Amino acid sequence: FTSFGEDASGELYVAAINGTIYRVEDLISAVDDPDRTGEVIYPNPVLGTFSIIIGGEKEFRYVMYDIYGNTVFTGIARSGQEIDCSLLSDGAYFIEYRNGDKPHLAKVIMAR
Repeated sequence: FTSFGEDASGELYVAAINGTIYRVEDLISAVDDPDRTGEVIYPNPVLGTFSIIIGGEKEFRYVMYDIYGNTVFTGIARSGQEIDCSLLSDGAYFIEYRNGDKPHLAKVIMAR
């Protein structure tokens, strides 16, 4: 990623090197409104593992980035499967994943 920005309404956006712009979905916890997107990242803040619960396609690829846009790890998971990120330092990260053709970018907070 090359740039972060915020629009007039406070929505956060990230621009990728290839020119794609993503809106960051700040899913804080499972008590966040899953009807808003049909998806939940739980728990967030993360203590060591977390799950992404999505509708539709059950298996998805993901890429996790640090705040500088560096890839910290990638993988394939199923909806609800635990993703282990216990080796990461505390701080903010972004996870990019696809539910079908729709890309998503969400903030994940590591806090132990």
